[in-house]
Amino acid sequence: MKPIKKRTVRKGTFDVEVDGKEFSVEGKEVVRQRGGKTTTKFKAKGVGNDNPIKRINDKLVKKDGLVKKRKKKTIFNK
Repeated sequence: MKPIKKRTVRKGTFDVEVDGKEFSVEGKEVVRQRGGKTTTKFKAKGVGNDNPIKRINDKLVKKDGLVKKRKKKTIFNK
């Protein structure tokens, strides 16, 4: 019997929508599961010169299907 994965990591290029337009960002997403609680962390940086996104640092914590903490921090280029 295989043990249940407690952590999954996805790395690569993700599409993020800003004001109805999609932009590419490079980063990673880490999902951890422990005791009915799921924590999702997402860190990324914008790709290209015309990209308005400088960096993203998001965190989402869910427990028993309810959102306990939602932190969204996106920094845009000036």
